[in-house]
Amino acid sequence: MLKILTIAMSLLLALGLFSDKYLPFLKEATIGVLFLYVLVTPKHFSTLVDKIKEAFPLFAISIILFIFGAFFPYHIDGESVINIKFLVSIVFFVIFSTFFSIHPKYIQTSLVAFGIGAGILSMLFTLGFLGESMYEIRNDRLILLGENPNSLSVRISLGILFLVWGAIENRLKLSKFYRVLLLLPIPFMFNLILFSGSKGSFLLCVGSVTLYILLLKNVSKAIKRAIVFFGIIIVFFALSFFFQSTLYERFLTSDLTSDRSNIWENALEIFIEHPIGIGEVGYKVEIYQRVGTIIDTHNLFIYLLVTGGGLALLLFVYFLYNIFIKNLRQYKKEKNIIYLLMFFSMVFVMSKTGGVLSYLIMWYFFACINGEPIKKRII
Repeated sequence: MLKILTIAMSLLLALGLFSDKYLPFLKEATIGVLFLYVLVTPKHFSTLVDKIKEAFPLFAISIILFIFGAFFPYHIDGESVINIKFLVSIVFFVIFSTFFSIHPKYIQTSLVAFGIGAGILSMLFTLGFLGESMYEIRNDRLILLGENPNSLSVRISLGILFLVWGAIENRLKLSKFYRVLLLLPIPFMFNLILFSGSKGSFLLCVGSVTLYILLLKNVSKAIKRAIVFFGIIIVFFALSFFFQSTLYERFLTSDLTSDRSNIWENALEIFIEHPIGIGEVGYKVEIYQRVGTIIDTHNLFIYLLVTGGGLALLLFVYFLYNIFIKNLRQYKKEKNIIYLLMFFSMVFVMSKTGGVLSYLIMWYFFACINGEPIKKRII
């Protein structure tokens, strides 16, 4: 039953707004059941306490943002000084870090299911099963069900990595037929990334899969040769599609930051004027006065610096450092590179994407990364 719930949750997370529209509240119900499972089982309590301690920097950041929002003289109608979405994300991270620590065998099941969900969504779009009313092309970028193309393409990019991982290493012990089947959605997923027009997600996809293959250790030489052979063929066809896409034109006509540097400069100016931090509402007021619109910093490190000051940034870096060290030690022991790749993928995403402080998918990935086996914990 737990395995089915894990697969269902992962599929629904990958489907994003599609699941919200056509399977309303099913994702929330699935997550809620798993929450209850962790909370009401007495033997999980000590692990839950450990994960709460690990998330202490996140709770501290939430408190800092609340205090600054409450005491600084900034106000926007309808804006709360409590970031509820961030608090929900922290609780989500704690609960699922606990769940995956208790059931580490479900981590790959969950990630591969996530990849399958991303593949299903990509196939539905590419094969024309999604009506034109469900998406639009705006500025040569796909807006699917109103979702930001960057958040959509990040899910698809990492979904490709998980499918490649599941097919090659086969920790789920699938037959050859099902391992090949895992790879079938990848061309459709690559097509969706091209339609999204996201340069960052394209680089994330290519970079993470390339590094995974180069650093792969736990497979035979025959499989490695097969990977190289088929990889060359796949790259040839992928590049031919890439050079015909509008994404290629975006690489030629704009810089890699896509004008994010202007936002970063304005945000850092706000920080220089308010070095202890200005709160989330304060940032929105100040950035509006400078650029005429409320826009995220598109860099989580800068966002925390300007809203919560140096203390908030240091707390977050400390949180990331602990996760990195834990997974580095685990990699040295098990030679499984996938979690380190996920970690650096998330660092890349938070360095160029807006609104990721409460991006549930990011916290889901961090929960998977943080879900190490209890009995094999490395001290």
